[in-house]
Amino acid sequence: MEIQETPVFIKPEGLRREKEIVLRIERFSHIAFLKWVELDADMISVIYPYVSKSLWFATLEHLFKRKVLVMVLKGANIVPLAFDMIGKETNPEDCGLHTLRLELHRKEKLTPKLLADGSTVYYWNYLHRARTPEEAKVQIKALLNGSYHPSM
Repeated sequence: MEIQETPVFIKPEGLRREKEIVLRIERFSHIAFLKWVELDADMISVIYPYVSKSLWFATLEHLFKRKVLVMVLKGANIVPLAFDMIGKETNPEDCGLHTLRLELHRKEKLTPKLLADGSTVYYWNYLHRARTPEEAKVQIKALLNGSYHPSM
């Protein structure tokens, strides 16, 4: 099994449950690094290069100049494990049972926001996670800007 690292960060809507989230993640993974980061536009564009234009502006509005708690998880095949534990879908209600996104959504009950285009929905999904090992490496570099040095 390949030892991997992946970033996970708690978005602003999840910060009320920061301790609960960190404890839950620690039960299944090793947190190799933890740091508060204020997101800028460059970081956001690296993390979300695939979103539509309307969703990009909503994401920027939601995360720009906001502090998030960034964790680097390390372990065997941690990228797919974190992806599964947090939830594979953007909409928390579409994530599987026992995923962090669904459980947090059931506790917080935040209503999705319909964007100005009338057809795009912005979901409050509490946590960010990388989808692939390649994406994880790029995102760790963008988020932590040299403040984290892997020991691999």
